[in-house]
Amino acid sequence: MAKTVSLKGSVRPQVGTKAAKASRALGLIPGIMYGKKGTRAVQFAIKDISPVLHLSTEGNLLIDLELDDAGKS
Repeated sequence: MAKTVSLKGSVRPQVGTKAAKASRALGLIPGIMYGKKGTRAVQFAIKDISPVLHLSTEGNLLIDLELDDAGKS
């Protein structure tokens, strides 16, 4: 059975290499979320994503993603 964890993030207002570098400079991890409604540029705080990455080595992991300006996705 897969473990379920919550992960909080936010939608990046801008996309592209410059925007991703700016996120990294602020100590955030940039990413892209793919779904039925299209793609979204997102970012996560290192302190929020680090425990999730450590749990991912233990098998299957279900992530409940909560974006600050879009509710739960």
